[in-house]
Amino acid sequence: QALSIARGGTGGTTAQSARLSLGMFVDTNDEVVFGPRAISLYDGLILDHTNAIDPGYTKVGTGHYEVRKVPGFGLFGFKYRLPKDDLGNLLCGCVITFSDDVATVKVYEITYTNGKAELDLTKPMDIPAQRCIDISVK
Repeated sequence: QALSIARGGTGGTTAQSARLSLGMFVDTNDEVVFGPRAISLYDGLILDHTNAIDPGYTKVGTGHYEVRKVPGFGLFGFKYRLPKDDLGNLLCGCVITFSDDVATVKVYEITYTNGKAELDLTKPMDIPAQRCIDISVK
């Protein structure tokens, strides 16, 4: 006999609420990932996958984004996933810094030298269309 969602230990009573409780979502590279607090930053949009923080968002300039209401991201550690092409090559790179409850995300072009990816800090770029940078607290 199958275990009901309500008895699954997540606190959720529907499949969607159970998934949100687990912090499970599909990232920019179509992989299932987990994170207690996770956001996806697109060039013109931000999504909060766990409905835990309701972040604010500003695009400051080319490849420069500020995400507000992210307390704890800089204190407790974080991880992020960058978009890749079908061959696994990075489409962009980024540098993320924190100040109070604001995360500053700066996106740059990636250059490949002898198969090694390098961040080119002289070439800011917007997050590629239809792709995002996923950020989650560890």
